[in-house]
Amino acid sequence: MPDALVLAATADEAAERLRTLPEDATDPFRPLAARLRATLALYRFTETGASLLDWAAAQTGLVDPLSRFNRHELERAFQDFRIVTENHLRKLTREMSRQDSSGLAAVVAEQPPAALQALRRVGAVR
Repeated sequence: MPDALVLAATADEAAERLRTLPEDATDPFRPLAARLRATLALYRFTETGASLLDWAAAQTGLVDPLSRFNRHELERAFQDFRIVTENHLRKLTREMSRQDSSGLAAVVAEQPPAALQALRRVGAVR
């Protein structure tokens, strides 16, 4: 039987992963456009229904996130995650605007509506 301390650490790690951006969105060794695309791809998730559970599973690696977290905890974590995501998106779009404005325009042109809304919120597009 697992030690209670190990379970607590694992639970804390899973909770932290809910609020952390995936490596493909933040890895400084990936091209800026690739990090931007990976960040914008996170807007496919919403805080309701199956999408919330899909997001939590992707973030934590848990097959059933509800086995570790209740729905309220997942909804709160998603709100925190969305704030982190938007701050990161704001930083990436500013950096890309300075380094490669035509590349930014190309990435923006290929985005679905949810990602375009996020880009508008961070002031990257009008």
